[in-house]
Amino acid sequence: MALPIAILLCAEASAVPMNPPGPVDVSGTIMELKWVPAKWIEGIPGMSGSAAVDRIIPAHYLAATHVGHAGAAARLHGLWR
Repeated sequence: MALPIAILLCAEASAVPMNPPGPVDVSGTIMELKWVPAKWIEGIPGMSGSAAVDRIIPAHYLAATHVGHAGAAARLHGLWR
């Protein structure tokens, strides 16, 4: 009895593609801009996937921003959950 119910529940848990988000206003003020140099990360022996492979995180800018409109900030927060 429990097996057919388990199979039914597993069949219902299928992935569904997300709809694209609507237009989003990302205007704001860059409060701080920091240069982050490239970083070398050694792989961990015995781990699977990318954890076992040596890799480099490329150099990049890191921006601390301030969104001037509270509604835009709330919409962005809702998209990133």
